[in-house]
Amino acid sequence: DQSRLVELIETIVVYTFPRRSRQEIAAMLGLVDMKETRVYQEGREEGREEGREEGREEGTRALLLRLLMRQLGDIPKTLQAQVNQLTVEELQALGEALFDFEATADLINWLERGQR
Repeated sequence: DQSRLVELIETIVVYTFPRRSRQEIAAMLGLVDMKETRVYQEGREEGREEGREEGREEGTRALLLRLLMRQLGDIPKTLQAQVNQLTVEELQALGEALFDFEATADLINWLERGQR
């Protein structure tokens, strides 16, 4: 099928010349609009999905920090930085554990023991 062959060639060119701009690649392939290629569309969708995931993760971090502050009061910046370094799985574990915290020391102990 000719359209599949064109898509294959587009893909090869895009990955062969990663430093070329979209306009340069379009000119090489004789395309009017690079945005219409499958490679561009797939890359754009992957970027959107990554952005959504990063946004959810950042939202989770922010929510947990707010909950921790509500539970414990003011939290030192160093501890906030440690929370910001946690993985998604660790954030989920912290979300469950924080309701048992009574003082900032509980958060410190949780982070030090790695009970994530």
